[in-house]
Amino acid sequence: MKTLSIGEIQIPKGFRILVPQSVELLKKVGVTVVNGGSGQGKSSLLEVMKLATQGKDSLRDNYFVREGEDESEIAIQIASEEDAALNFFIIAKAKKSGEVQYSFKVEKDGKLKTTKSLPEIGEITPSKLFDMISTTLTYGAADFMSENPKTVREFIFKTYPEVRDIAKQIEDQINEAVKERDRITEQQSAIGAYANKLDDKVCPEYIDMAALMDKRRNAIDALAQAKADDKAYANNAQEKVATKEQELENVKLKAGDVKRRIAEWNQAKANKANLHTEQLRSRAVELSSALTTLTSTYSVFHPKSTLKEAQAFFKAEVSIVEEAFEAAKNRPEPFQIPENPKSTEMPDEESKGLVEELESLRKQYVSVESELKSLRESENPENPNSNVAECERKLSLIDVEIQQAEESNDLWTKFSVYNQHKEAHEKVLKLRAERNKLYEGIDTGVKGLQIQVTDEAGTMLGFFYNGAYNPDYFGNTKGDFRPLTSYSKGQKTLVAAMLQCFLMKRKPYALNVVCIDDTGMDSVIYELYDKFATKFGLLMFVTNTNDKKANDLREGEILMEGGEVYVKR
Repeated sequence: MKTLSIGEIQIPKGFRILVPQSVELLKKVGVTVVNGGSGQGKSSLLEVMKLATQGKDSLRDNYFVREGEDESEIAIQIASEEDAALNFFIIAKAKKSGEVQYSFKVEKDGKLKTTKSLPEIGEITPSKLFDMISTTLTYGAADFMSENPKTVREFIFKTYPEVRDIAKQIEDQINEAVKERDRITEQQSAIGAYANKLDDKVCPEYIDMAALMDKRRNAIDALAQAKADDKAYANNAQEKVATKEQELENVKLKAGDVKRRIAEWNQAKANKANLHTEQLRSRAVELSSALTTLTSTYSVFHPKSTLKEAQAFFKAEVSIVEEAFEAAKNRPEPFQIPENPKSTEMPDEESKGLVEELESLRKQYVSVESELKSLRESENPENPNSNVAECERKLSLIDVEIQQAEESNDLWTKFSVYNQHKEAHEKVLKLRAERNKLYEGIDTGVKGLQIQVTDEAGTMLGFFYNGAYNPDYFGNTKGDFRPLTSYSKGQKTLVAAMLQCFLMKRKPYALNVVCIDDTGMDSVIYELYDKFATKFGLLMFVTNTNDKKANDLREGEILMEGGEVYVKR
C-alpha cells in the first residue's frame, strides 16, 4: 500500500461561502482540528476535499457554486511520502448547473499541465482513481457512527465486500421474498386475515364451490321447468275456457235451431188449421150460394110458395150450411208448443221429440255455462301438480348452503393467507438471518470490533466494541461487547480512526484521511487522537464548533471564519 496525503488546496472564488485562497495543510499525519462557529465554512472546507477526491455524487447536494458565480475550479494536491514521483493535482471544475468536470495536472517546468497518466498509476480516469484511493470511511464516519440501523447496515455492506457475492444472492432472494410477503400483506390487509381476528376460531375444511354452483344451476333449471309447466297448465286452462265458450256457443246454436223448428212446427199447425177453416167457410159459402140458387129456382116452379116453405123444403141443405158456418166460426185455435214446453204435454211424437231435444240442450247449456263460469273465476288457475314451491324451497336451501360455504371458505382463506404471510415473513427473517450470519463472521480488521444482529427479529446489523484499544478510555475494563452507539462521540471517533487504518491497508493506493464532523475536543482527547493518528500515518480532520479566535490556535489547527481559512504556522 502506498499512502497518499493531501498537500495544497486551491480554492478559487465561487465555491459556497469559501473565500478564494490557497491552503497548504501543515500536517501530513496526526489530527487537524477545524474550528469555527456555525455557518463559518468548516463543512464546506471538508466538502472541497470530498468533491475533489471522491466525486460529486458523494456530496449532499449539487449546489456547489454560490449565487452570482458561474463556476468554481478546485485544485487539490495529492502526494506520496513514500514515492516522490507520485505527485499530482486533481482538478474539479464545478459549474452552476451542478455539473463537475475532472482532470489531472502534474507539475512540469514549474507549471501545472493536464495529463491523462499519473506516475506509478498509469492510464486511469478520475472516477477510477476515486475508487482506488478512498474508503467508505474517508468521508463516511457519520454513517459508521450513525444510530440509524439502516444507515449502518448499508455502510457494512459497502465496507466488507468479501462476502458481497454470496450476500448479493441472498439479498436477491430477500428482495423476492419481501415482494411476495408484501403481496400477501396487501391481501391480508384487504380481507383482515390477522391473528387477533382468528385466535378464537378454528380453520374449517375448504368447500368445493364449483360443485355447489352446479347444484344451484340444476335447481334453477328445475325451477324454470316447474314454472314452465305451470304456465303451460295456465295456458291449457285458457284454452279450456275458449273451448268451453265455443261449446256453449254450439249449444246455443243447436237450441236456436230447435226453437226455429218448433216455430216451424207451430206455424205448420196454424197454417193447417187456417186452411181447414177456410175450406169450411168456402164450403158454407158455396152451399149458401147453391141454396140461394135452389130457393130462387123453387120459387119459380112454386110461385105461391113462401120462403119459409122453401126453406123447409131445403131444410137439410140449410142445416148443412149453418153447420159449415158455425164450424168455421167456432173453430178452436190449433195446438202451439209454448216458450217453456214440457215433453209430457206434447200431443204427438214429433212435438214431443222437438221438446225433448230442447230440454236436453237447455240442461247441456246450464252444465256448460256452469263449467265456463268456474273456469273464468280462476284467472290464474293453480296447477294441482305444481312443483314450483318445492323447487323454490330446494333453491333457497342451496342458497343458504352456498352462503354458509362462502363464509366458511372466507374463513379458510383468511387462515390460508395468514399462514402464507406467516411463512413468507419467516422466510424473509430466515434469509436475513442467513445474510447477517455472513457478516457476523467477518473480521472487521479492528481488534474488539464485531458485527452483530441488533434486533430480536435478526434483520438489522450493527457494530459492537469491547474497548480493547484502551479499556480505561472506553470505560469497559471487563471487555463487554457493547453497541457502538452506546459509546460517546469521542470514543466512536477513535474506533472510526482504527477502522480507517485497516481499510487503507486493503488499497494499493490509499488517501490517509478520515473526516469526522463536530467532535467535542479537549486536550486529553486531542493528545490521544494525535498520538494514534501519527503512529498509524493517518490524517484526521475533526471539526469542532466553537468561538475560538485565530490567536488561540495551536500548531496544526485551522480556524474557519467567514469562509476564510486561518492556520497557525
